[in-house]
Amino acid sequence: MPFGLRNAAQTFQRFIDNLLRDMPFAQGYIDDLLIASPDLQSHEQHVQAVLKRLDEHGINIHQSKCVFGVQTLEFLGHTISPEGIKPIKKEVDTIKQYPVPSSLTQLRSFLGLINFYRRFIPGCAQLMQPLTDSLKGKPKEFKLSSDAIEAIKQLKDKLAQATTLIYPNSLSPLALMVDASDKAVGGTLNQLVKNAWKPIAFFSKRLAPAETRYSTFGRELLAIYLTIKHFRHMLEGREFIVFTDHKPLTNALKARADKYSPREVRHLDYISQFTSDIRHVKGQDNQAADALSRLEMNVLQQSTVNFETLRHEQEQDLELQNLLKTNNSSLNLKQFPSPIDGILIYCDTTKAMPRPFVPKNMRKLIYNNFHSLSHPGAKASTKLINARYIWPNLQKDVHKWVRECSACQQSKINRHTNSPIGVFSQPDARFAHVHIDLVGPLPRSNGFNYLFTCIDRFTRFPIAIPIADITAETVAKVFMQNWVTIFGTPITITTDRGAQFESELFNNLAKLLGSNRIRCTAYHPQANGMVERFHRQLKTALISHSNPNQWTEFLPLVMLGIRTSVKTDAQCSAAELVFGTTLRLPGEFINPNTNSQKLNLGNYVDQLRDHMSRLKPINTREQSRAVYVPKDLSNCTHVWIRCDKIKAPLSPPFEGPFKVVSRKSKYFVIEKHGNIDTVSIDRLKPAYLDHEPPYVLLDRLTDKSITESKCKNDKSLQMTKTVRWAHPISQSRMLTVSAAG
Repeated sequence: MPFGLRNAAQTFQRFIDNLLRDMPFAQGYIDDLLIASPDLQSHEQHVQAVLKRLDEHGINIHQSKCVFGVQTLEFLGHTISPEGIKPIKKEVDTIKQYPVPSSLTQLRSFLGLINFYRRFIPGCAQLMQPLTDSLKGKPKEFKLSSDAIEAIKQLKDKLAQATTLIYPNSLSPLALMVDASDKAVGGTLNQLVKNAWKPIAFFSKRLAPAETRYSTFGRELLAIYLTIKHFRHMLEGREFIVFTDHKPLTNALKARADKYSPREVRHLDYISQFTSDIRHVKGQDNQAADALSRLEMNVLQQSTVNFETLRHEQEQDLELQNLLKTNNSSLNLKQFPSPIDGILIYCDTTKAMPRPFVPKNMRKLIYNNFHSLSHPGAKASTKLINARYIWPNLQKDVHKWVRECSACQQSKINRHTNSPIGVFSQPDARFAHVHIDLVGPLPRSNGFNYLFTCIDRFTRFPIAIPIADITAETVAKVFMQNWVTIFGTPITITTDRGAQFESELFNNLAKLLGSNRIRCTAYHPQANGMVERFHRQLKTALISHSNPNQWTEFLPLVMLGIRTSVKTDAQCSAAELVFGTTLRLPGEFINPNTNSQKLNLGNYVDQLRDHMSRLKPINTREQSRAVYVPKDLSNCTHVWIRCDKIKAPLSPPFEGPFKVVSRKSKYFVIEKHGNIDTVSIDRLKPAYLDHEPPYVLLDRLTDKSITESKCKNDKSLQMTKTVRWAHPISQSRMLTVSAAG
């Protein structure tokens, strides 16, 4: 790849990265290489290894451009020394001598120089605000305000006094110190070095106009969110503390989600993926070096777990002892002292950050600590825990526990169950099976607000009767007068679970008529789909008229049109199936019966009876719908029921779990709150029950005091010694182990 092409630099950088991939002591940026070693002897070996690698790939270096065996040098615009990184003094002097900008071009140039070193300047965004304000609006006569000139002076002074940034150490504790003002947010990433907090980098960002209108809590939370997002590459998989001067944030991750706005919930959810340790510090102590020195006294004195307990559990864990004896594992287990009291704990050292080995009795609780923060999915939970702890089959255990998490099952919506479309048994005669429903409330028209609808399943002949109310008396009366007296008593009546149809009056009427009433399952209108589809056609026709509010005026003509419209699958209209002939419509030019053979009354009745006897019901048209039924739904003992009613904000979308009494192809019989109910299979999903109580040993300090991770009812645990039962660790109790001795 010759240089000069647009992607030459990227291609060469990829080549250098591959070249030095197994050499952590060497860093390369295009054609600049840096080799760092802890002592002179190892440095000679490292330099020889790099030179040999370059020679193997035919790369030449110019000796005049190289510097060997020094402790301080200039590299990529920075001064590198054992103490840390700081700007090159010559570059700082150049910026200090930069004249006050007299044009927009010069101002942009000055801001570019400052931005190159902004990570060395605390609160850089707020200091630069008067200057960035000068870039707004349309180009006009350039003139800096007094605030902008003062900002230039402050930026030059801050850069001249730039803090030396230390090098990150994967074994040292980290802390974020964040703050927010009305116009900007900022944060500092610090590292504990010899009991003192030292800065690794600074971050600042000017707030957008909308963000400046956030509440104090919202801005302080945004500061933590943006700072963690900025330093994500350094914080992921590490334990760290967040210090803030806004005290309500210390309990934000433990409070109920309905206290916060959706934006704040998103920010808290993101933060919880990295840490749950947010601590308060006074505002005047959350600024510079004196605040950092004040914090160094107590930062790690409060332990979140009894390390003696963890050590004792590791000694009793047979799995760990077997791994140590056989050494037949990919884990590299070594003992490291805890950061508080120096208790030796077995940790895995295959990664940069030592991960404590979790004994079997404590695994479920470690999982609960992290998963209960924001209830992430199985993969995210595994990644979150695996970055901090280790045990065999961790991924398998976490996936099992996430699947059994009751809160996740109740609150998370996955793929909905869609069972195959069912088919009613075909009726043997006309008007044997009818579907009944109600429409409304509609705009009041001539004293009517509702429609009583009924449709015959065989002929699909519908009626729609305006009614003033939907009481049980009205519905029963209209059904008798407008259907039973005209078409006779139906054998089967299908209704939903409306209060009118559930009433004692309507059920007694059905018994009196000798009809069998079928109740649809709740929140499943597909079971009464024929009349529901008729409703859509009816409403569309009523809306299409010039004055829909006077729908009672147009209803008779609309019903005439619906009854005479030809059904595609039956190739005839509902009126033809009922009356044996087509109905004459208003405005017809030719009478369809003019040329037909004249029939006397006797012949007509015989032919009509013969024709009707040959009619067969039309099967429901096949529908193309994606079918999905969870495989565990066929053998699960409990299920979750989807809540389809109107819910309050942040209400869980599922309720349960409820016990399954029996199963049918389209519905389950469920024991719900002591009652038996039928529920459509489309509203169900299998419930995975957690049979493992989260008990764990917390304070086993003597031979006479033991705890157990199993339930109290286990008779095998009844011993003569004193038994003290532990409780689940709270969300704030997490293990923190550092390799620093």
